[in-house]
Amino acid sequence: MSLILSLDASTDRASVGLYRNNEKIDILENFEQRDHASFIQPAVVEILDKSGVLFQDLDAIAVTEGPGSYTGLRVAMASAKGVCYAQNKPLILVNTLQAMALAAKEDYVSNIGDALFFCPMIDARRLDVFTAIYNQELELLTDIQAITLEATYWDNWLEKGKLLFSGNGASKLKPLLNVQANAQFLDVTMNVSQVNTLAQAKFAISDFSDVAYSQPNYFKEFYTTAKPTSTN
Repeated sequence: MSLILSLDASTDRASVGLYRNNEKIDILENFEQRDHASFIQPAVVEILDKSGVLFQDLDAIAVTEGPGSYTGLRVAMASAKGVCYAQNKPLILVNTLQAMALAAKEDYVSNIGDALFFCPMIDARRLDVFTAIYNQELELLTDIQAITLEATYWDNWLEKGKLLFSGNGASKLKPLLNVQANAQFLDVTMNVSQVNTLAQAKFAISDFSDVAYSQPNYFKEFYTTAKPTSTN
């Protein structure tokens, strides 16, 4: 029975959740991105107090490593590492885009038998987004990149099957694409529920990160012409 505290402040929604295995004990959320820095640490204390859980009772701390909001990533990472240091607990890092892909998969579960891919997007200002492509097993099929949106960028993938776009960056792409039968936009938002699901899987195989050397991964180099490249 793994008791995991999960933190996320990588996008416009910040959340702190407490889970025993995949059962939610409690979750606190903040929807004002400018307040994420002042939300995370008090929320950690509040959620444990409300649940009657002590810091030493935790089995691990999970946090999104990025990409996403610079400030949010730094605050959540610092809070997670602080608990790990103070209580000698393991740290689990979860990629934000993979958690978003999981949220899209859960939303689209009734049609999961289709040939499809998940393309989560995080708004990175102007026409820039953080993005990657995942298969139905949530395996990474492309590099994680920060790109400037182009209408033809996903043509090769749209020829292979249905591409499900999600996240707060996807709304910027929709007007750029011509009508595409294989392009679908999902109105779904991830939170620490998906972070916990991925963290529990990592906990089961002791896939922990070094607390001392763990840092947010900003993925901030921009590529304006490169096509999505396979990681294989």
